[in-house]
Amino acid sequence: MLLLTVLVAILAVVMPAGPARAADLDPAPGKPLLGAVLDWGRDSAAGFAERLGATPALFGHDVSLPVGASE
Repeated sequence: MLLLTVLVAILAVVMPAGPARAADLDPAPGKPLLGAVLDWGRDSAAGFAERLGATPALFGHDVSLPVGASE
């Protein structure tokens, strides 16, 4: 078993790696590629999604540091 482990380790170092592939940057049909950062005092995720006609992949929210008691 030790011999097999050593052989696999040697092959992993000696064998060339496969070519790298770029990530697919096109979103699936009907799916968003990016999310949204809203002014949360004036807008909501539900309101934004309703106006957009779709739900974004994610929503961002700024947080000041250090975090205060109200956050």
